[in-house]
Amino acid sequence: EGPGFPSQPPPPQEVLLGLVTALEDAKDIHSDDHDTVMGQLWSWKRPQLAYVLTLGVVDPYRRKGLAKKLIGELISHLEGKCPDVKA
Repeated sequence: EGPGFPSQPPPPQEVLLGLVTALEDAKDIHSDDHDTVMGQLWSWKRPQLAYVLTLGVVDPYRRKGLAKKLIGELISHLEGKCPDVKA
């Protein structure tokens, strides 16, 4: 404890419980991935794909639906901000 410092740190306002990161840049997607995921349905046009790069939830919060919620939020974000992403 000293001048200008509290005796105890304040409680955290936010805690990171989970994280998801994704890539949606078409130039980084291998052509085989388009064939595997999209099939020949989109052969005339090459829609973008999104890759989930990281998905994690801290141990005490696993198996409570948080990862599912994170993926749902990612899908909502992609639908709104990246309409060319189709899978």
